[in-house]
Amino acid sequence: MHSSSATKLRGFTRCASVCVDARGYDAAVEEDFERPPSHDRVLRAVARQARSLAGIARNTSREDERSPGATQDGERQAEAMASRLCAKISSQVLRILGWTLSLAWKRLYASEVYVEEGALHKLREAMKSGKSVVLLPTHQSHLDYMLLSYAMRAEAMPMPHIAAGDNLNLPWLGGVLRRGGAFFIPRVIKGRDDEQLVKAVLKAYVDVLVRNGAAVEFFAEGGRSRDGRIGKMRLGLLSLVAQAGNKENQIKQARIEADEENDRSRLERVPRDVVFVPVAIAYDSTLERATFAEEARGKKKEKESLFGFLKACFDVLMQRRGRVYVTFGRFATLEEFEEQAREKAPPSTASSSYEDSQLQHRLVVGSIGEYLARQLRGKLVITRTDIVAAVLMEKWSSGIQGGWVTWEELVAKSSWLAKQVSSRGATVSVESDNMENCIKSAIELMQEILQIESEDVGGEVGGRYKVGNTPSMHLQIWQHVNHILPWLASRGIVACVLQSMAHGRNCDPREGVPCAGFSRSLADLIEILGEEIRPFLEMDRPREGLEKNGTKLRLPREYYTEEILQATLELEAEGELCFSADRNTVARSQVKHTNDSLSFAANLVKPLIRTFHVSFSSAKSLGDGPRSESELVELADERCLEELEWTSVMPSVSIIKSACKALLRLEVVSTQSGDYKREKALSRFDVKYGTELNLPKLEEVSSGNPTRRYSSGLASMGRTSSRKMLSLNGSSASQHGNSDSLDTLLKRTRSYIM
Repeated sequence: MHSSSATKLRGFTRCASVCVDARGYDAAVEEDFERPPSHDRVLRAVARQARSLAGIARNTSREDERSPGATQDGERQAEAMASRLCAKISSQVLRILGWTLSLAWKRLYASEVYVEEGALHKLREAMKSGKSVVLLPTHQSHLDYMLLSYAMRAEAMPMPHIAAGDNLNLPWLGGVLRRGGAFFIPRVIKGRDDEQLVKAVLKAYVDVLVRNGAAVEFFAEGGRSRDGRIGKMRLGLLSLVAQAGNKENQIKQARIEADEENDRSRLERVPRDVVFVPVAIAYDSTLERATFAEEARGKKKEKESLFGFLKACFDVLMQRRGRVYVTFGRFATLEEFEEQAREKAPPSTASSSYEDSQLQHRLVVGSIGEYLARQLRGKLVITRTDIVAAVLMEKWSSGIQGGWVTWEELVAKSSWLAKQVSSRGATVSVESDNMENCIKSAIELMQEILQIESEDVGGEVGGRYKVGNTPSMHLQIWQHVNHILPWLASRGIVACVLQSMAHGRNCDPREGVPCAGFSRSLADLIEILGEEIRPFLEMDRPREGLEKNGTKLRLPREYYTEEILQATLELEAEGELCFSADRNTVARSQVKHTNDSLSFAANLVKPLIRTFHVSFSSAKSLGDGPRSESELVELADERCLEELEWTSVMPSVSIIKSACKALLRLEVVSTQSGDYKREKALSRFDVKYGTELNLPKLEEVSSGNPTRRYSSGLASMGRTSSRKMLSLNGSSASQHGNSDSLDTLLKRTRSYIM
């Protein structure tokens, strides 16, 4: 990485000395930062607040509820729950962990952990100012929270309180993690006997941490990303932080504490502002890369265990994983989002101030989630393995030369791609003056998932390279490609639509197509792909000229007008797209050498479209009558494996399930029972295994055998059928006024991959 944007983490020299000298670290923290409340005081505060929130005494009679004994019993329940949930940070444990991690990073990454130095200084200043800092990292590995805590300790900053799933609260290990700053949240809260108590204790704990200025860290995506993409933000903990940081809430809680403790000095506290800090952590290669690929194929996730932890420790000693890059997004305060929410809020029609405040809160939390997703996607470093993976996958998708890439072509294309994404605002870790060494290192890190025919003549590197020939290898390559796709997806969508329209008109894309049809087709393709493409179209980038040029394309706002427009305007400025003088037609440039960007981007988007097309054709081949969704997924997965032998698809069970979801969303499939709410739920969220589809009598597709079955990870998923019946509509009106029969849908998706 360029030295201007990141610096080596001091070779771990300073960090090692701080870790050994626990007293020196404690003294440095105590000198610069506000002293946090003791663990016992936190527990008491959480227990008192949680009891009032949960209404623990509700299960007792009214007479018992008013008795002192019931109150004391309720507080004991809350305190017992808080003691199981809350962190208990220990300086001695932190010292041992710091020393252990120093050795681990040296072995695993050759101490090449790069952190954005300026942001660490800014983070330190924010924590010194008394603000409550909320760290929101990406989540691609179990090492994420260790890396961030390690970097903060190296800079003598207080350790954050880190939210972790209780699946990590293992014997011995759970105690170590708790003393390192982890607090454990049950993976499933809904339906527990103590559901209200758990929610109340968690809310009270977050509230106490925020009001006392402690740093909090959690992964807004939830679980680790299995495909390399930044997942959809889960807003539960963000909502608790927004509630805790609200100034009115802080004043209210201060009054309650002042009354309960008879301490009027608490009323003099100035409410703290909350600072949200997005943190993007990029790896040359994650420890879990192969495991994630198997899980994407349908293999059930293995339960965490102490044996698994010890095995992972052994893997650390035996592997090399390249480099790690930690970058920070724009710091934003809760006050900013509250101000935005007040501006966005419609005129009040609520019957009470409570409803108004709830609407305001939802707008605030939604704005934080949107900001966070954009920042994390934009700040994730593009690594050398990402660049090489994208070049190899694009060649395989194009079908040229059997997908093989020569060494000379790999170097030239990687240099070109690094410049392309860098010019659009991405941070790229490869050095242009040392490209060959970067590619050599990337090949070494990826050699187990590539096909390599090497030539080493006279010390010169040569040969040719190709993506691996198994589904797992392809999915591991896609984990890297998905890091770079957000910078190319909008261009790929534009290119696929132009090629589709030109093919339908039997003309060359350089001859031009009508802008009206172009914008309708853009909306159509985005609607088909749905949530599988929309996250890639949400980038935090400047949008100069959109207001002035917004009439060039008439694309509904809900289909991400700004991003598609920005890509189109950029392509026009770069000479890859040409508009007619009257702005009624758009065409690709007549100059052939300028088409690399469009063709490259299209070849990275087409595998996703092709996977949807294969899934839709599998639905057609199943014939009429009720069919379970698991049958459709199995057949589509089988077809994808057949396609993988000669072209690029995404053999992921989750992608195939998204295609099934698209059948519901596009109203090709509907419920037979007439249960409107259930139908809406199915069309809005993931379809459950065992859901039954009622498919029409349609012509069998020529490829594939619909009756053949195969053995895969799907068989081990252990799903039970809900026997929910769905019927497939022969044709129904779509949002665009066209027939949405399965035949029409197949024609539409086929046209985009021609």
